Amino acid sequence: MDPNVRLQLYFRCPQFRTVHRSRTLRIRDLKVIPENFEIDGTIYRVGVITQYTNKRNPSWVTVRNFRGGLQGDFDVYGLPIETQNETGNMPDDNKEVAIPQRQIKIFEEILQNKELGSDYIKSIQKVIEVAQWEVERLQMRINKSPPPNGNIQVRNLQIGGDSYASNLVDVIENGFERPSVLFSSFPLFLYAPQGDIVKPLLSIREGCLEVGVLKVTGNVTNAVTSLQKVLSALPLKQLRTVHQPFPDDPIIRTAQLVMIVNQLPFTVLFTVQITKNVQKRVAGDCKFLSSLYGHGGQSSSEPCHLCFPSYSTHGSKKALIESFEFDKYVGRRSLSDYRASLVDVPLKNSAIPPMHIFQGLTQKYGIDHFLSKCNRLNYINLQGLDEDEEADVDFPDSLAGQKKMLKNLENEENHYLEANFCPV
Repeated sequence: MDPNVRLQLYFRCPQFRTVHRSRTLRIRDLKVIPENFEIDGTIYRVGVITQYTNKRNPSWVTVRNFRGGLQGDFDVYGLPIETQNETGNMPDDNKEVAIPQRQIKIFEEILQNKELGSDYIKSIQKVIEVAQWEVERLQMRINKSPPPNGNIQVRNLQIGGDSYASNLVDVIENGFERPSVLFSSFPLFLYAPQGDIVKPLLSIREGCLEVGVLKVTGNVTNAVTSLQKVLSALPLKQLRTVHQPFPDDPIIRTAQLVMIVNQLPFTVLFTVQITKNVQKRVAGDCKFLSSLYGHGGQSSSEPCHLCFPSYSTHGSKKALIESFEFDKYVGRRSLSDYRASLVDVPLKNSAIPPMHIFQGLTQKYGIDHFLSKCNRLNYINLQGLDEDEEADVDFPDSLAGQKKMLKNLENEENHYLEANFCPV
């Protein structure tokens, strides 16, 4: 299912949420940039929308909601990430969970009052429900219980803008970077390494993000730091980035292919051991392969670019079933036989695609055969002949013969028109 459609169903259909949380979300392209992120072409901006339940929203709240709501960080349990100091220490969850527990106890005692109105009772029940939700999430975080979320599979993950950074080595080694106000608040997107101040890329469970191709247009050290906790143990199939110092990180070491782009010559680094020899091959139809190797093309005397045939399609060397020597070896050509070859691929490594061969055989011996039969039946019906007279019909059986006959009839018609209706 399209991930964007799935997210819309999640937001609008409560019964779908259980299925969504237990199934893997598959994304083709995921782009993460400072101001928003993009999933398969759809741009999203994460924000908290404020909605008053007991009165109408003030105008400033409405404007803030229209602009995307409150911007903040939330953990995998849906709780806001709060810090006590600059080191980023989390508050004590055991003390935090006691606060909503006391609130629940107080409001449950209030509900014992039989004189309360129905509206007030509903509001208190809603507060208790919210407090119970908070207690449940805090206890899950205290016990380090896994949240009810499935893995997330991303085929292509891009970190940074659409353009690759230039002269990144000078920026890193000499400190030439002058970050803007926007980028300074997002260490992940700065060009210089930021160390431990880089936060995880996504607020999801550790090790549940599976990525196929990772594209980093900026600093690769900051990118892998943001993925260290959330990335699964499955290695990357491909990592694309620009020339820069690489950290000694397991994400890079285990990647199957590392590509350094945006420079010439193009550099490809294999991080896994190659156990098979790589062979160059060319594929195409006979005309294409003949052009590559400098063969004159299929003709009656030189029908094949791979071998030296001793027969022809006509004349004294015409190949006939009753006289053809099937066991005779005619000799195979080699690359040295072609001085004007455009490729250095051995002839044995050239091939016609199987689909091309299948289409040609199907066309010649299947479609053309039935088409010729249909043409013959149409001709017989137009002539008004009986079944006994069909065998004597002067009409070719093959489609090639029928086309030749049609061409001759067209020529006769043209000659007749020129001879009888030619202007004087």
